[in-house]
Amino acid sequence: MRTRISRLLIVLPASLLLVAPVSAAHAATPNPWSAYYPSAGTTCTSTVTLADGTTAPSEKTTVVAKSARKVVVRTSGAGRSTFQLLPGGKMRETAAMTERDSGIRVRLAMLVNYPSPAKLLQHRPGAGQVTMTMTLPPRLAKAALKSGRTLTISSTYRMAGLGSRSITLADPAATTVDALGVRGTMRSLKFANAKPAFARELKKEMRPMFASIFGTEWIARGRGVVQSVSTTTDGVAETQTQVSCS
Repeated sequence: MRTRISRLLIVLPASLLLVAPVSAAHAATPNPWSAYYPSAGTTCTSTVTLADGTTAPSEKTTVVAKSARKVVVRTSGAGRSTFQLLPGGKMRETAAMTERDSGIRVRLAMLVNYPSPAKLLQHRPGAGQVTMTMTLPPRLAKAALKSGRTLTISSTYRMAGLGSRSITLADPAATTVDALGVRGTMRSLKFANAKPAFARELKKEMRPMFASIFGTEWIARGRGVVQSVSTTTDGVAETQTQVSCS
Protein backbone atom coordinates (compact mmCIF):
# COMPACT_ATOMS: atom_id res chain seq x y z
CA MET A 1 0.00 0.00 0.00
CA ARG A 2 2.18 3.09 -0.01
CA THR A 3 3.87 7.61 -2.32
CA ARG A 4 7.20 8.64 -2.80
CA ILE A 5 7.95 10.98 0.10
CA SER A 6 10.38 13.82 -0.44
CA ARG A 7 12.21 15.01 2.66
CA LEU A 8 14.02 18.28 3.32
CA LEU A 9 17.44 17.51 4.74
CA ILE A 10 19.12 20.21 6.78
CA VAL A 11 22.89 19.77 6.59
CA LEU A 12 25.24 21.72 8.84
CA PRO A 13 28.38 23.15 7.20
CA ALA A 14 31.43 20.98 7.81
CA SER A 15 33.27 23.85 9.47
CA LEU A 16 30.44 24.27 11.98
CA LEU A 17 30.46 20.56 12.79
CA LEU A 18 34.13 20.79 13.60
CA VAL A 19 33.68 23.47 16.22
CA ALA A 20 30.18 22.90 17.59
CA PRO A 21 30.29 20.88 20.82
CA VAL A 22 27.90 17.94 20.99
CA SER A 23 26.25 17.06 24.26
CA ALA A 24 27.37 13.58 25.24
CA ALA A 25 24.09 12.96 27.05
CA HIS A 26 22.07 13.98 23.99
CA ALA A 27 24.18 11.92 21.60
CA ALA A 28 23.87 8.83 23.80
CA THR A 29 20.11 9.01 24.20
CA PRO A 30 18.47 6.52 21.82
CA ASN A 31 15.06 7.05 20.31
CA PRO A 32 12.63 5.10 22.53
CA TRP A 33 10.94 3.51 19.50
CA SER A 34 14.15 1.62 18.73
CA ALA A 35 13.54 -0.66 21.72
CA TYR A 36 10.23 -1.78 20.23
CA TYR A 37 11.86 -3.48 17.21
CA PRO A 38 13.99 -6.66 17.16
CA SER A 39 17.57 -6.60 15.94
CA ALA A 40 18.40 -6.70 12.24
CA GLY A 41 17.97 -10.15 10.70
CA THR A 42 15.17 -11.18 13.07
CA THR A 43 12.06 -12.71 11.49
CA CYS A 44 8.75 -12.82 13.36
CA THR A 45 5.90 -15.14 12.35
CA SER A 46 2.23 -14.32 12.92
CA THR A 47 -0.99 -16.24 12.48
CA VAL A 48 -4.17 -14.69 11.06
CA THR A 49 -7.58 -15.63 12.49
CA LEU A 50 -10.84 -14.62 10.82
CA ALA A 51 -14.07 -13.74 12.63
CA ASP A 52 -15.48 -17.26 12.11
CA GLY A 53 -12.47 -18.85 13.77
CA THR A 54 -10.78 -20.06 10.58
CA THR A 55 -7.13 -19.24 10.02
CA ALA A 56 -5.39 -17.74 7.01
CA PRO A 57 -1.80 -18.43 5.89
CA SER A 58 0.79 -17.20 8.38
CA GLU A 59 2.67 -13.95 7.74
CA LYS A 60 6.36 -13.26 8.23
CA THR A 61 7.96 -9.91 9.09
CA THR A 62 11.73 -9.45 8.89
CA VAL A 63 13.82 -6.56 10.22
CA VAL A 64 16.03 -5.92 7.20
CA ALA A 65 18.09 -3.10 8.76
CA LYS A 66 18.23 -1.28 12.07
CA SER A 67 20.29 1.74 13.11
CA ALA A 68 20.02 4.72 15.42
CA ARG A 69 18.14 6.61 12.69
CA LYS A 70 15.84 4.08 11.07
CA VAL A 71 14.38 0.59 11.03
CA VAL A 72 13.50 -1.15 7.76
CA VAL A 73 10.95 -3.96 7.89
CA ARG A 74 9.85 -6.36 5.14
CA THR A 75 6.47 -8.07 5.46
CA SER A 76 5.36 -10.96 3.28
CA GLY A 77 2.75 -9.79 0.81
CA ALA A 78 3.12 -6.11 1.74
CA GLY A 79 6.67 -5.12 0.84
CA ARG A 80 8.95 -2.83 2.85
CA SER A 81 8.23 -0.15 5.40
CA THR A 82 10.81 2.33 6.67
CA PHE A 83 10.54 3.73 10.19
CA GLN A 84 12.56 6.92 10.67
CA LEU A 85 13.54 7.56 14.28
CA LEU A 86 13.16 11.30 14.75
CA PRO A 87 14.18 13.82 17.44
CA GLY A 88 11.91 14.09 20.46
CA GLY A 89 11.22 10.36 20.50
CA LYS A 90 8.95 10.60 17.45
CA MET A 91 8.77 8.15 14.55
CA ARG A 92 7.74 8.39 10.89
CA GLU A 93 6.69 5.40 8.81
CA THR A 94 6.82 5.47 5.00
CA ALA A 95 6.04 2.78 2.47
CA ALA A 96 5.09 2.59 -1.20
CA MET A 97 4.14 0.03 -3.81
CA THR A 98 3.25 0.07 -7.50
CA GLU A 99 0.95 -2.29 -9.41
CA ARG A 100 -0.39 -2.52 -12.95
CA ASP A 101 -3.71 -4.12 -13.84
CA SER A 102 -5.88 -3.94 -16.98
CA GLY A 103 -3.73 -1.15 -18.36
CA ILE A 104 -4.05 1.00 -15.22
CA ARG A 105 -0.88 1.85 -13.29
CA VAL A 106 -1.48 2.35 -9.57
CA ARG A 107 1.00 3.75 -7.06
CA LEU A 108 -0.05 3.62 -3.42
CA ALA A 109 1.97 5.45 -0.77
CA MET A 110 1.70 5.81 2.99
CA LEU A 111 3.12 8.25 5.53
CA VAL A 112 2.42 8.02 9.27
CA ASN A 113 3.77 10.28 12.01
CA TYR A 114 3.78 8.81 15.51
CA PRO A 115 4.42 10.72 18.73
CA SER A 116 6.78 9.20 21.27
CA PRO A 117 5.72 5.97 23.04
CA ALA A 118 5.24 7.97 26.26
CA LYS A 119 2.79 10.32 24.54
CA LEU A 120 0.89 7.44 22.94
CA LEU A 121 0.52 5.98 26.43
CA GLN A 122 -1.08 9.30 27.37
CA HIS A 123 -3.50 8.84 24.42
CA ARG A 124 -1.87 11.61 22.36
CA PRO A 125 -2.67 11.14 18.65
CA GLY A 126 -0.46 10.91 15.60
CA ALA A 127 -1.48 11.47 11.98
CA GLY A 128 -1.36 9.47 8.77
CA GLN A 129 -2.00 9.94 5.09
CA VAL A 130 -2.31 7.64 2.09
CA THR A 131 -2.05 8.76 -1.53
CA MET A 132 -3.08 6.69 -4.52
CA THR A 133 -2.03 7.84 -7.99
CA MET A 134 -3.72 6.11 -10.92
CA THR A 135 -2.53 6.49 -14.51
CA LEU A 136 -5.41 5.57 -16.80
CA PRO A 137 -5.42 4.43 -20.44
CA PRO A 138 -6.18 7.34 -22.83
CA ARG A 139 -9.72 6.20 -23.64
CA LEU A 140 -10.74 5.79 -19.99
CA ALA A 141 -8.96 9.01 -18.98
CA LYS A 142 -10.91 11.02 -21.54
CA ALA A 143 -14.22 9.77 -20.12
CA ALA A 144 -13.35 9.97 -16.41
CA LEU A 145 -10.87 12.81 -15.91
CA LYS A 146 -10.94 16.57 -16.32
CA SER A 147 -7.55 16.58 -18.01
CA GLY A 148 -4.55 14.38 -18.65
CA ARG A 149 -4.39 10.75 -17.56
CA THR A 150 -3.65 10.97 -13.82
CA LEU A 151 -6.18 10.58 -11.00
CA THR A 152 -5.08 11.22 -7.42
CA ILE A 153 -6.95 9.94 -4.38
CA SER A 154 -5.79 11.05 -0.93
CA SER A 155 -6.97 10.15 2.55
CA THR A 156 -6.01 11.28 6.04
CA TYR A 157 -6.12 9.41 9.33
CA ARG A 158 -6.04 10.02 13.06
CA MET A 159 -3.66 7.63 14.82
CA ALA A 160 -5.03 7.47 18.36
CA GLY A 161 -2.96 6.18 21.28
CA LEU A 162 -4.78 3.44 23.25
CA GLY A 163 -2.50 3.16 26.26
CA SER A 164 -1.09 -0.25 27.17
CA ARG A 165 -2.49 -3.73 27.74
CA SER A 166 -1.37 -7.33 28.06
CA ILE A 167 -1.42 -9.31 24.80
CA THR A 168 -1.39 -13.11 24.65
CA LEU A 169 0.79 -14.43 21.83
CA ALA A 170 -0.20 -17.38 19.62
CA ASP A 171 2.71 -19.57 20.73
CA PRO A 172 2.14 -22.93 22.49
CA ALA A 173 3.02 -21.40 25.87
CA ALA A 174 0.47 -18.57 25.42
CA THR A 175 3.14 -16.03 26.38
CA THR A 176 1.84 -12.65 27.52
CA VAL A 177 3.59 -9.36 26.76
CA ASP A 178 2.88 -5.73 27.60
CA ALA A 179 2.07 -3.77 24.46
CA LEU A 180 1.39 -0.20 23.37
CA GLY A 181 -1.75 0.33 21.27
CA VAL A 182 -2.57 2.65 18.38
CA ARG A 183 -5.73 2.82 16.24
CA GLY A 184 -6.03 4.47 12.83
CA THR A 185 -9.34 6.03 11.79
CA MET A 186 -9.98 7.66 8.42
CA ARG A 187 -10.87 11.36 8.61
CA SER A 188 -11.10 12.42 4.97
CA LEU A 189 -11.10 11.06 1.42
CA LYS A 190 -10.53 13.37 -1.55
CA PHE A 191 -10.28 13.00 -5.33
CA ALA A 192 -8.29 15.26 -7.64
CA ASN A 193 -8.84 15.64 -11.40
CA ALA A 194 -11.90 13.36 -11.57
CA LYS A 195 -15.10 14.44 -13.31
CA PRO A 196 -17.89 14.89 -10.71
CA ALA A 197 -20.02 11.92 -11.78
CA PHE A 198 -17.02 9.60 -11.91
CA ALA A 199 -15.75 10.87 -8.53
CA ARG A 200 -19.12 10.14 -6.88
CA GLU A 201 -19.20 6.55 -8.11
CA LEU A 202 -15.55 5.93 -7.37
CA LYS A 203 -15.91 7.29 -3.84
CA LYS A 204 -18.59 4.71 -3.07
CA GLU A 205 -16.30 1.93 -4.23
CA MET A 206 -13.03 3.19 -2.74
CA ARG A 207 -14.17 4.37 0.69
CA PRO A 208 -14.28 0.85 2.24
CA MET A 209 -10.79 0.09 0.96
CA PHE A 210 -9.23 3.28 2.29
CA ALA A 211 -11.09 2.95 5.60
CA SER A 212 -9.65 -0.55 6.06
CA ILE A 213 -6.00 0.40 5.50
CA PHE A 214 -5.42 1.08 9.20
CA GLY A 215 -6.85 -0.89 12.09
CA THR A 216 -5.65 -1.37 15.66
CA GLU A 217 -2.07 -2.43 16.38
CA TRP A 218 -0.37 -3.48 19.61
CA ILE A 219 3.42 -3.05 19.70
CA ALA A 220 5.69 -4.71 22.29
CA ARG A 221 9.30 -4.05 23.19
CA GLY A 222 11.74 -6.19 21.25
CA ARG A 223 8.97 -7.73 19.13
CA GLY A 224 7.37 -5.02 17.01
CA VAL A 225 3.67 -5.49 16.22
CA VAL A 226 2.42 -8.44 18.29
CA GLN A 227 -1.25 -8.12 17.38
CA SER A 228 -3.32 -6.24 14.82
CA VAL A 229 -7.10 -6.15 14.47
CA SER A 230 -8.60 -4.95 11.19
CA THR A 231 -11.61 -5.24 8.90
CA THR A 232 -11.27 -6.18 5.24
CA THR A 233 -12.99 -4.25 2.44
CA ASP A 234 -15.70 -6.95 2.55
CA GLY A 235 -16.38 -6.19 6.20
CA VAL A 236 -14.70 -9.35 7.53
CA ALA A 237 -12.87 -8.89 10.83
CA GLU A 238 -9.43 -10.48 11.17
CA THR A 239 -6.90 -10.67 13.97
CA GLN A 240 -3.22 -11.21 13.37
CA THR A 241 -1.22 -12.40 16.39
CA GLN A 242 2.51 -12.98 16.65
CA VAL A 243 3.71 -16.53 17.27
CA SER A 244 7.47 -16.19 17.58
CA CYS A 245 10.61 -14.27 16.59
CA SER A 246 13.98 -15.78 15.74
